[in-house]
Amino acid sequence: MRTVKKILAGIYLLAAVIALGTCALLMLNARVPRLHALMSQPAFRIMVCVAACLTALGVLIQVLRTFFAPREPSCVRLGGDASIEVSVAALASIARIAAERECMAGWSVAIGTRCISLSKPLPSLTMA
Repeated sequence: MRTVKKILAGIYLLAAVIALGTCALLMLNARVPRLHALMSQPAFRIMVCVAACLTALGVLIQVLRTFFAPREPSCVRLGGDASIEVSVAALASIARIAAERECMAGWSVAIGTRCISLSKPLPSLTMA
């Protein structure tokens, strides 16, 4: 599945470059005789239309994914019990406090969200 997504992303990128590049050159009235010669051929016009449709379809899919993405839960039910609800913010706060206490129990230093154990306590970090 990952390979298919990479291939589709490459096709989408190529289609966007073709469609946007051609439209930009035509809108800016670029004096490119080769572009005008290509635009007179039906195959090139069809390719540009297909590339524009693929780009528009990709944008539409991304917009729909954004609008219809499932919301993150605001609370969880512990043990599947409907009478006990705990908010996700409360769980995050409890986890943060527990990590800080775990770091303070030993000779560890909290850096961001990680604890790094020290082989020897630093003089400035010793607990009295």
